[in-house]
Amino acid sequence: MYLHKFLRSDDERALHDHPWAWASLLLAGSYIEHTIAAGGIHQRNVRFPGSLKLSGPRTAHRIDLWNTINGGPAPCWTLFITTPILREWGFHCPQRGWVHWRDFTATADGRRGEIGKGCDA
Repeated sequence: MYLHKFLRSDDERALHDHPWAWASLLLAGSYIEHTIAAGGIHQRNVRFPGSLKLSGPRTAHRIDLWNTINGGPAPCWTLFITTPILREWGFHCPQRGWVHWRDFTATADGRRGEIGKGCDA
């Protein structure tokens, strides 16, 4: 169980999944969750305090902080509960498909804040 403080939105280049099943209870702040439904339809759901989200480890999503979009300074807080690790996790790239997080993000010896190659081959 984690108390999770979002300070910025997720990388907008691709949706990501998680290595575990999880539940997230939004405590403060708001965010927009981006998902892809069957048939490739992009969905956006605004989540407000009190919202509970349950998800499996293969479900891809991306978070945009509502406060960031509207210029507000407040962070977003969630209570994040996970199962044990069930699999590797990664990003869902439109052209390449699933990409392991190590191949998407910056190299381990990269500078702090360095952006990895993402969906590029």
